[in-house]
Amino acid sequence: YAGDRLEWARKIAQHEGERLGISTGFELLDDVLGGLLPGEDLIVIMARPGQGKSWTIDKMLATAWQNGESVLLYSGEMSEMQVGARIDTLLSNVSINSITKGIWNGAQLEKYEQHIQAMTEAENSLVVVTPFMIGGKNLTPAMLDSMVSKYKPTVVGIDQLSLMNESYPS
Repeated sequence: YAGDRLEWARKIAQHEGERLGISTGFELLDDVLGGLLPGEDLIVIMARPGQGKSWTIDKMLATAWQNGESVLLYSGEMSEMQVGARIDTLLSNVSINSITKGIWNGAQLEKYEQHIQAMTEAENSLVVVTPFMIGGKNLTPAMLDSMVSKYKPTVVGIDQLSLMNESYPS
């Protein structure tokens, strides 16, 4: 496949100095990785509970969506409203307390309404799936494959990989 590699290198050379992949929203990580390369990257984030794993994946996927990519997120623990509120906060710069506790100041609600309108009108999708939405079951690889076929995302995030079940019992 030497010729294929040469062609690949030529394509990259046409974009000299540009990020090759999809931005993660973290400048240093993008500098190291070149962004997320579709079909190439699998990133696993491991840490103790409460260390920001879910927030990190939400930020990465929100940034990808904001940059025109279609996104699919499976959240094994949080509801679609909780995940949506987090992503809305990241994209709109509206306080999470405004969204989840109803603590609004004058301009914030209007800013949030404009954000929701922009999301509604966007051509790219940001789909969040939870166990509740799939009949209270944990996600399986076969279900994920079906969702990828249906929604055709550029980027897929799985929050709580440990909660996935096998497609077929071993």
